[in-house]
Amino acid sequence: MKWKHIIILGLLQTFAVFGLITYAMLFVNAGKTSIILYTMPIWSSILAALFLNETITRKNIIGLLLGVTGFSLIIGADIFQQATWQNILGIILVLIASLCWAVSNVYFRLKLAGSNQLSVTAFQILIGSLGLAILAFLFEREQVIQWNKESIFSLLFTGVIASALCFSIWYYLLTVINTVTAAISTLLVPVFGVMFGHLLLSEVLTLSMLMGAFFIFTGIFISQAGLQRFRFTRKIKEQGL
Repeated sequence: MKWKHIIILGLLQTFAVFGLITYAMLFVNAGKTSIILYTMPIWSSILAALFLNETITRKNIIGLLLGVTGFSLIIGADIFQQATWQNILGIILVLIASLCWAVSNVYFRLKLAGSNQLSVTAFQILIGSLGLAILAFLFEREQVIQWNKESIFSLLFTGVIASALCFSIWYYLLTVINTVTAAISTLLVPVFGVMFGHLLLSEVLTLSMLMGAFFIFTGIFISQAGLQRFRFTRKIKEQGL
């Protein structure tokens, strides 16, 4: 087990990302925080080209540009309508969290790609969670935890489904497809966020959001085109055929 690298990954992926966005949500609402966090594909694409020597193809560039365009349409101008210093601070913290996530993606590919994904997920979450627990003890030890069905469900869903399961799948994807393609695909998250917000919370679904979703879906489709051919070609080369 490469403990040094797992500790670094845990500090980047769980401690830094979750710690920063949790504090940022004091100044920026949860929906906008989630959307801003998914600038991650931009940073991941740049870092993958610099440190992993991954080639950013024309399709990747077009897909990324379309995705960022859609992302911008979904965000809307309302983020900056009340641009207080607290709001700006929150946005900056989320952007730093997004950069930390991108760095952790590249670090995993460099140092832990050959490791067992389940073990990496379990220990990096444990290490990051210990760091968050220390912060909670230092700054929020007077807060009373209210245990009820809703809080227990939220804890289990966030810990088991949204973190453990999703991180395991994510690390697996980073071993079978390139970082740029995997990162672009995460732009689907803001799309589903606004869709479920409309369906479950009756939030307004605007024309700009629909256009943004269209751009993102189109960008992902373009960036994924030829992926199966790439896998087939790589498999043939590995078999020496």
